[in-house]
Amino acid sequence: MTTVTPCPALRPYISRFAISPGGGMYRVLPDTELVMGFQYRGRLETGATTLATAGITGLLQEARTFTASADARSILVYFKPGRAAPFFEQPMHELHNQSLAIDELWAPAAVRSFEDRLLGAIDDTARIRLVESFLLERLRERAPDPMVTEALTLMAAAKGQLRVSALAEALHTSASPLEKRFRREVGATPKQFASLLRFREILKQRGSSLTAAAYEAGYFDQAHFIRDFKAFTGETPGAFFKAD
Repeated sequence: MTTVTPCPALRPYISRFAISPGGGMYRVLPDTELVMGFQYRGRLETGATTLATAGITGLLQEARTFTASADARSILVYFKPGRAAPFFEQPMHELHNQSLAIDELWAPAAVRSFEDRLLGAIDDTARIRLVESFLLERLRERAPDPMVTEALTLMAAAKGQLRVSALAEALHTSASPLEKRFRREVGATPKQFASLLRFREILKQRGSSLTAAAYEAGYFDQAHFIRDFKAFTGETPGAFFKAD
């Protein structure tokens, strides 16, 4: 998979673009970034469902398996945590654990026109430029929610090992308004997002003992660790890392 840095105007919102080749079955694990995909060749399926050629997947709480035809090619857009909201009228929590066609969120005629232009592009560089222009046209520039921004900073620094009550106290608020604003901007509750951060930290511990990985991620109960890990991947930690 080839990655591309977005243009300066999109860097506050998007971490990277990726050109995804097709062919075969692959699994997508839960992560902290919403992902938008523009498929310009081939076919992509999950289970018995053929996905729309332009779609977006919110923050996931479980792994998803996809099958791509041999000729499939897509441009993927990875939004930074909490930074997809300015492109949409809908609150981000409506995308939680969902994969939706883009024309359910943006004007279908505009999406179809864009897809036609994408199909006619001469190469991936031209396609990336088209995606950037399409996104910039839909960007409603506004200042990020300061409470949510600070919450994300604190949670990242703690690698997800921060209770919601302690987070709310640090932000001089209570759990209820924090959760409401966080869900709207980020697409998950603070507790769900913290779990994602902890899970991604565990994945970085490949090569370490599972016990060490669990403690490093803040788990002091092996049963809790195994239960959370299996919820995210569908496998026990032992089976997952052995297969990997």
